[in-house]
Amino acid sequence: MTSRTPLSGVLGLREVGSGRLDDIERFTLGPASGGLTREARIALPFSYKTRKAARTRYPLLLVLDAGDCFGSAVEMSRLMAETQEIRECIVAGIDGSPEDFAAPDGAAAKLMASLLAECTQRYRIDTTQTLLSGAGLAGAHALRSVLAGKDGWHHAIAANPAALEPIAQVGASSTPQRRRLVLVSGPGAAEAAPLQAIEAALQPLANDSLQILRRALDDEPHADIKVAALSHGLQTLLESGIAYGRKVESLRKPYMPPLLRLVSPVARRLLPRPGKSPANNRFLVHAAAVGRDYEVFTCLPASAGQDPARRYPTLLVLDANIEFATVAETAARMAKAGIIEELIVVGLGAPRAEGPVSFGYRRFEEFSPPADGYAFDDDLGRIFRSLFAMRGEDARRRLGQAPKLLDFIGNELLPQLADALPIDKSRLGLLGHSAGGTFVGYVLSQRPDLFHHYAGISPGVGICGNWLMRRSFADKAIVESGANVFLAVGEAEMRNLFNGIAGIPLTGAFAEQVRRQSGLAVRYRCFDGETHSSIFPRAVTQALSSFFVIHKPVS
Repeated sequence: MTSRTPLSGVLGLREVGSGRLDDIERFTLGPASGGLTREARIALPFSYKTRKAARTRYPLLLVLDAGDCFGSAVEMSRLMAETQEIRECIVAGIDGSPEDFAAPDGAAAKLMASLLAECTQRYRIDTTQTLLSGAGLAGAHALRSVLAGKDGWHHAIAANPAALEPIAQVGASSTPQRRRLVLVSGPGAAEAAPLQAIEAALQPLANDSLQILRRALDDEPHADIKVAALSHGLQTLLESGIAYGRKVESLRKPYMPPLLRLVSPVARRLLPRPGKSPANNRFLVHAAAVGRDYEVFTCLPASAGQDPARRYPTLLVLDANIEFATVAETAARMAKAGIIEELIVVGLGAPRAEGPVSFGYRRFEEFSPPADGYAFDDDLGRIFRSLFAMRGEDARRRLGQAPKLLDFIGNELLPQLADALPIDKSRLGLLGHSAGGTFVGYVLSQRPDLFHHYAGISPGVGICGNWLMRRSFADKAIVESGANVFLAVGEAEMRNLFNGIAGIPLTGAFAEQVRRQSGLAVRYRCFDGETHSSIFPRAVTQALSSFFVIHKPVS
């Protein structure tokens, strides 16, 4: 690997959440807001500055306790909007502490009112769609604010909210504006009981203008549900009604590839050209094996540097340009809570400056296994042929570049990371989502000893003619690798047409095949109610627990 070293891409946790994300703005809310001074971070949707959206007004989501999850909130809102599962929204965050939210009408309430007024003045806000989100005390504060009907907040998302007292006082609002409360609890009686009590106290207040929605996540005990609850709340409150993948389903028709090739001169002019990264992009590296540039992000654990001899387990995250913060922030929260070990999180992604269209094509090319002998004449193959025909290209020649990417990771990236960072080379993990999950399965089949942990979330098992299902995992190298495998799918994906075309519902069968043929430890989860996008935070939490959990002695 040439160009910059991995150390040039090291980020602090706050930079992970905003420093590397695009379209982030900041302003300070000062002491006039009730004695607190806080920086507000604002993430604008990708369409906000386009001419087409010049008159569009957007919902506003305020994350009250954003210090350790702002990047995750931005990534998940953008990911679900990009797949058209929810409406685009503006995301605001303030780094509130638990003490800020202890008093119902204290300084935090004034801070929130000031932020809403500032955002309404600066941005095109849909003032009928203002959302608050928080966990614990911040979640209770979000509920209080919406119930009271003050300061313009209409909906709340509360993850494991703290006790809400007194109910009678906060429920006295007479506002006609429809309000919705989304209550989300983690697994186990300890987390569910307080929420049940809150729900029981709130139910008498429910009416045509106040809706109370509750969901219990059936995850592992002590799972981190902060971002999963936020994603569920966005699904509920900003649902678009558009099924994932609906835009490309028609491309599977046999006549579409030749038709789109015919009109490709026009289509090429309409497609945005890939942008170029600035020369001072400190994250940029060049992959000789692929002949392309990537961005590499690194987040070190809080204790890094205290003991020069200490080495940390390390997780390599694919598609880091859109999902890195969600993994890094979740790992940091879980380590701080004593659930998992501290670890290094490294992200590998296409340069953000290239834009989402180029990124979409690149991931199809680079994550897909060799296409030798595959005719591309099934539904998924015709969709790929149609997509590439729009650029005047042949998908049969463009897909199948996973061997090059694996070469880069194994022979260029990992050795340099190991030289530059305090990595425990015996405890490396790889995590990928969607087509990235397909690549995870490919790496396991080709170089099983490269990583010890493999996490494939909603993998496209159907890519390249069900390549993963046709590959034997009984090879001696795979059997003897001792690899730990985690595979996950969302329950809603099992019913989605495009997910079916991509072979994502085959994830369970793929997990069983790997387990049966290799004898490896394979864990499979189907997450209730989750879509192709919303599954990500829950699956990340469970993958981290599977790989890096701290086993405490039984007393």
